[in-house]
Amino acid sequence: MLADNIRVLIVDDDPSIVKMLARFVNELALESVEANGAREALRLASQAEVHIALVDNHMPEMEGIDVVNALRRVNPDLEVILIT
Repeated sequence: MLADNIRVLIVDDDPSIVKMLARFVNELALESVEANGAREALRLASQAEVHIALVDNHMPEMEGIDVVNALRRVNPDLEVILIT
C-alpha cells in the first residue's frame, strides 16, 4: 500500500534519471508520476493531484524554477525539490 497515497511528480528531460528517481520514490512506498520534460509535467499536474515535485533545474524547454512557478499556480501547497 502506498504511504497515504502521496504522489511525487518527477520532472527531468533525461528519461534515465526519471526512471531512476521513480524507482527510488516507489521503494519509499510513494506513488510516482513521471514527466520527461516541462510541458509534460504541467499537463500531468493539471490532470492529477501531486503532493511533491522533484524538478530538474536545467531543461531545454523551460528552466526548473519556471516549472516550479507554473506548478505552484496549479497547486500552491506543492512541496518542491529542485535537482541538478
